[in-house]
Amino acid sequence: MDDCTFSQVKIASFVIPIYRNEENLPQLVESLVAIKSKLGVQIEAVFVVDGSPDNSWNWLTTNEVLLNEFRCHFILLSRNFGALSAVRRGLRQAQGDAICVFAADGQEPVDLLIQMAEEVLNGHEVVVGIREDRTDPFVTKTLSLLFWKVFRLVGGREFPRRGVDVFAISRRVSATLLELMESSTSLVGLIYWAGFDRKEIPYVRKKRLVGKSSWTFRKRAKYALDSITSFSEAPLIVLIVLGLFGFVASTLFGLYVLLNQVVRSSSPPGYTPLLMGIAIVASTQLLSSGVLGMYLWRVSENVRRRPVTVDWKTVQSIPETESNPTTSKVFE
Repeated sequence: MDDCTFSQVKIASFVIPIYRNEENLPQLVESLVAIKSKLGVQIEAVFVVDGSPDNSWNWLTTNEVLLNEFRCHFILLSRNFGALSAVRRGLRQAQGDAICVFAADGQEPVDLLIQMAEEVLNGHEVVVGIREDRTDPFVTKTLSLLFWKVFRLVGGREFPRRGVDVFAISRRVSATLLELMESSTSLVGLIYWAGFDRKEIPYVRKKRLVGKSSWTFRKRAKYALDSITSFSEAPLIVLIVLGLFGFVASTLFGLYVLLNQVVRSSSPPGYTPLLMGIAIVASTQLLSSGVLGMYLWRVSENVRRRPVTVDWKTVQSIPETESNPTTSKVFE
């Protein structure tokens, strides 16, 4: 098979979750046009609008550049299910030989996206972008570094020190991820757990030019809990250690009370140590119940096997330059 034929049959899919990104969409379209001009293969764009309250859906489905230049899938979810669920819905739709997932905020360089897609088309199963630095605010950068440091500590040293925001995978890896019907988990964690041939490309994350990130502290905290509880038993081990420490401490305190009663025939002076011991034990029990509850809740979520997303509307657009002589749209 010659190079020309090879290029014709290869497809690169780009999965982009959309939530409150209306201001970023013009720049996103420009990036896709640049990718198409440089990549040299057929491009498929999968936009998953994750219950966004702005005008993102109407903007995307009426944009002439997208409708005329790209094979597009527009998916509107019935509500906001979260970025992880939106990406998984996009993976289920994507048909490319290389599937690249990135955010719509314009912080990932176009050249990086092209290089990642090319690496997968050339044989790598997984390619991840590794942040060497980021131009985000100091607090955001510090919290991100802290989270990934903890995640590496409890989940494995193989995870990048500064985290992963963008990745490209083969269709085989995508099918593997879709078979892992877990909710409340980390997609990056699943990618590293699944293994396969993996390549890491360093890059500097650009500053967000327009719009405001919807990645709130509450969402970050939930993502941290989901990531840790999905890939590590470290919290349970900590509870075991605390339980052993409490058992030893209470045993020593009991021996002290007993010896004091035998030798001095009197109760220990004051009740402060006793009250402190009771408070420590009670707090440890509450902490243990909370951690166990988190694990049980996640088990319950997976046992129920609810779908991770619910579609509201889907639109497919095929440009006139492809085999279909007219631009077509399919509504479901």
